[in-house]
Amino acid sequence: MPSRMHEWLRGLFYVSTTVLNIVAIILLVRVCSTSSAASAAEEASHVVPSFTKEYLKFQPD
Repeated sequence: MPSRMHEWLRGLFYVSTTVLNIVAIILLVRVCSTSSAASAAEEASHVVPSFTKEYLKFQPD
């Protein structure tokens, strides 16, 4: 039983890191495609905290 739980947690870890990498790539592309660095920083400041809040809701205690 502990090995199954370990496998599940490892799978969850891989999925969560993959999601974080995808979000980081999307933000990087948006920053590169935005003409002004100030507007890109403003957009990232809205996207990152909301994603982090949603992400932390699903983390095990």
